[in-house]
Amino acid sequence: MYLAWLANCVTVARLGDAYRACLLKGAAGVSFAVTLGTVLAERLLDLVVLALMLGAGVLILFGSWLPPEVARALASGLILSAISIVGILTVRRFRWALERVLPTRLHAHYFRLEHSVVDSLRGRLSLLVALSVAGWVLEGATLYAMAAAVGAPIPIAGALVVALAASLLTAVPIMPAGLGFTEAGMVAMLPWLGLDVSTATVVTLLFRIVNYWSIVVLGLVLYVLGRERNRSTEKERSELHG
Repeated sequence: MYLAWLANCVTVARLGDAYRACLLKGAAGVSFAVTLGTVLAERLLDLVVLALMLGAGVLILFGSWLPPEVARALASGLILSAISIVGILTVRRFRWALERVLPTRLHAHYFRLEHSVVDSLRGRLSLLVALSVAGWVLEGATLYAMAAAVGAPIPIAGALVVALAASLLTAVPIMPAGLGFTEAGMVAMLPWLGLDVSTATVVTLLFRIVNYWSIVVLGLVLYVLGRERNRSTEKERSELHG
């Protein structure tokens, strides 16, 4: 998971998710289509939960009036969530249509991908939703703690809204983890919670140190240690077979 977060932080278009599917393939000993479907299902569920929590937080914080940036973030989340839900509900219903388009050699891979997307959510949806909610709450709690640390407390609902909106901005495919876009968006949104621009900038930088730069630094350490361990393992195997 941490190596996948690192990959998302240093690549565009969230390629870390595909990298995580590759790592999971080796760890679980199953096909790439199965692991990719599992990761895709997790991402879709996370997106739906994020949009619902963002909508609830916006209603609590702003009521009927929404700042333009928050409104755009909320609309984007709701649209993507709707697409995700429709996709999950229709993935099997329209299999016949996709199989007509896909080459025959890819049918088995598509079936495994479809099976893992749908069945990974079956039977434990409530637990997965609870874990997703907990993860997003931690994002909001982190931002709330950063603001409190510099003596500029913000409403809990406000911290959650800004943190979730920032998470949507990290998906901008132009820069790794929305680098630049996310910071600019947060600096624009935090003044609506009563912070001046300079304080909003400090809070944003602290927040990104925690949920971006710490992942880059610690992830690189884990990556290097993992490569060294793999080299040692390969050396031991070669000596054993030799």
